[in-house]
Amino acid sequence: MKKYVLTAFLFVLAVSFSLAQKGNISVNLGAEVALPLGNLSNASSFGIGGTAKGLYGLNDESDITLTTGYIAFPTKEGSEMKIGMIPFMPGYRHKFDGFYVEPQLGFVSYKTSYSGVGSEIFGGSLSSSASFFSYALGAGIKSGKWDLSARFQGFTSTTFIGARVGYDVFTNF
Repeated sequence: MKKYVLTAFLFVLAVSFSLAQKGNISVNLGAEVALPLGNLSNASSFGIGGTAKGLYGLNDESDITLTTGYIAFPTKEGSEMKIGMIPFMPGYRHKFDGFYVEPQLGFVSYKTSYSGVGSEIFGGSLSSSASFFSYALGAGIKSGKWDLSARFQGFTSTTFIGARVGYDVFTNF
């Protein structure tokens, strides 16, 4: 819980500082799909979700970003598990004539629940959640208000390749 409070405090501080500056600010909402790799691929064949991305323009070539949302990984047939992830990923975006690269460092809140055989002993469902340090390296193309990107993201021994289609719903420039 202390990590969440500290992160929230730092986020509010960063937003307050950035709003006092004169950079461009935009909010982008997007749909996500993911291809699980490693250990995650044993339980799920794909992921799907939605994210919001805030961008604060430092200059014409670079932005500070913050991505959050929810990505669900439906489990393979025969499994009674549910797997979900909430990313909180600050990053830096550097633009090259419409193309950009975006490394990110942050954390994810990862939750699993099981409601199959034996779970009735424990009240019908077993669940576990934890937060992990996460890293991602992405690249994309921005055209007008549309944003198309792909990334490799990982935490502990869990990795996936994600693709995102986003649309700017707010810009101040």
